Amino acid sequence: MPSRPGSKTDECIRLRKSGLTYEAIAKQLGIRPQTARRACIRAGMGSPISIEKATVIRRALALGASNKEAALVAGVKPDSVSSVVMHDNALAMERPQHELHQEKLAHQRQWSGASRGLLLFDLHCPKMYAPALDAALKAEGSFDWAILGGDQLDQYQLSRFRKMSEIEIADEVKTVAEVEQRILGKVPVLYEIMGNHDDRLQKMLVGQLDVLMANLMKEPKRIMLDAVRDVVRWHYERDERKRVHYDWWLPFGNMDRPNVVAHPDRYQANQLGTVKAVRRYFGSRQMDIQSLCIGHLHRMAPWTLDERCWVSEMPALCQRQSYMNASKAYGGALHTGYGILALDARGNFVPNESRAWFCAAL
Repeated sequence: MPSRPGSKTDECIRLRKSGLTYEAIAKQLGIRPQTARRACIRAGMGSPISIEKATVIRRALALGASNKEAALVAGVKPDSVSSVVMHDNALAMERPQHELHQEKLAHQRQWSGASRGLLLFDLHCPKMYAPALDAALKAEGSFDWAILGGDQLDQYQLSRFRKMSEIEIADEVKTVAEVEQRILGKVPVLYEIMGNHDDRLQKMLVGQLDVLMANLMKEPKRIMLDAVRDVVRWHYERDERKRVHYDWWLPFGNMDRPNVVAHPDRYQANQLGTVKAVRRYFGSRQMDIQSLCIGHLHRMAPWTLDERCWVSEMPALCQRQSYMNASKAYGGALHTGYGILALDARGNFVPNESRAWFCAAL
């Protein structure tokens, strides 16, 4: 999946993809080479070894060497070979940026005029908080579309933290399917974007195939990666009225100044701090957005005008005790609820009709 915004992490990844060395990245961003390298490695876009040794490893693997043999040839540990393979597999799984861009543009053109959308974030099925969803489905007025803004599935068994209960992915998929049908009973079309929890399935599948993929030739590797994509699509594309966008943000409305719904994989403790950081991310890409609402934080900050841009943090549709920590919660509380995005005939944000709706706090 494409990178999500952070401070300089996303810039490190973008420059690394363009072929720059860590030294060149550091010079351009005003940071140390070690900092650039660590940022890329944490994001799965780097290797703990040099580019030269990574090249030797790739050549050895292409000739049919095992991970252990490639490690001996390059003079590195087998774990380093695995990290190179994981990095390459992650790159192979990414959809080309121009495809995602064209998909975003087509979607924005479709909703470039007047529309009213229901904003639903962070279900984390099957840990959904039913009263919040019930309130959203009882929202007054008609809606042209709804969007599930990331973390539809919790992917509990694929998480790194200690498991406190037995929750299977099959249970999550079943619950999400039921929720989607309820939402589609209120709106004609449902959109979904990817959250950090939704990404876990693909990362797990690719990770389990690392050893096998290292010993496959180009065409079998492509077939295997396509199979992984098919498994991921099976989890998300079960209704023809639903549209899944395999990226973390989607634009609506005005073609020159879009309204963005996003699920960044970052958070800051101060109110509206994260959404302003994400706004800077778009600004660095010469995107002049007129409104931005984000999920992931499980807390609510109503629509606020900030230098020509309306920003908000949307509440979640779940309540989980494990999310109550100083970094994510205001005063130890997490918020549930939903949001509304209203656009006029020119696709411009309508402040008096766009809302973030509070239901309950934990």
